[in-house]
Amino acid sequence: MTRNQEIRKEVILQLYAVRPLPLSPFAIERRARRAQFDFTEKEIRAECEFLRGQGLALAVEDPASGETKYVITSRGVLEQEKGAV
Repeated sequence: MTRNQEIRKEVILQLYAVRPLPLSPFAIERRARRAQFDFTEKEIRAECEFLRGQGLALAVEDPASGETKYVITSRGVLEQEKGAV
């Protein structure tokens, strides 16, 4: 599994775990670091955009901070439950 695939897997797993709440790349990085991963926020943001392009995640803007956060889509939930991601 490549590093990008590992990052995507961790991102989709975290988004699945907190659904329906959106997570920022910073929050995902902090949680991943606790799980002993060394992914950077920039890498996570890039893979979030990849997942968004694949229809597995949506980007939402936090109205209070203007920060872009990501939330899993129903397709992402189905893929996660199938174990295909």
